[in-house]
Amino acid sequence: MKTEQQSQLDRALASIRAAEAGPTDDDLAAAPVLELWRPLANIHAAVVLWGQVTGHPRIGASTITTSRLIALDRQAGWARTYSRWYRLGEPFSEFEANVARDLKISEARKGVVSFELAGFVAVDDDNLVDRLLAAFIAHVQNAAIENRVKH
Repeated sequence: MKTEQQSQLDRALASIRAAEAGPTDDDLAAAPVLELWRPLANIHAAVVLWGQVTGHPRIGASTITTSRLIALDRQAGWARTYSRWYRLGEPFSEFEANVARDLKISEARKGVVSFELAGFVAVDDDNLVDRLLAAFIAHVQNAAIENRVKH
């Protein structure tokens, strides 16, 4: 394995370990906040979050797509990506439901508000997001095992 690939594998494993342990209070206090967030996936099934970020250490406040998503705890209100923790604000689905209600649409349903981001599709099925994240974690862990066996 090339040095760059090993470095990426090590970072992915560190992010997975952090996600499995969960964030500390200090992690969350320092984490940027992501509002109107929505999971997106690319053709390789890599999941990212799109949303409005504030408090990001490199870009401040902006509309972003995060680095690859490692874990998402909707109930606790946090996400772990390849590079950092995020505190989760209002999900896009709630915003969408509010817009539908305000427009007096009989059913507050997904798809009332839409957007496209080239190379990505929205993944609004929580179970599918969880399965994609689990598959990526298993892939990384298997790659680490294979790498150890070869060396």
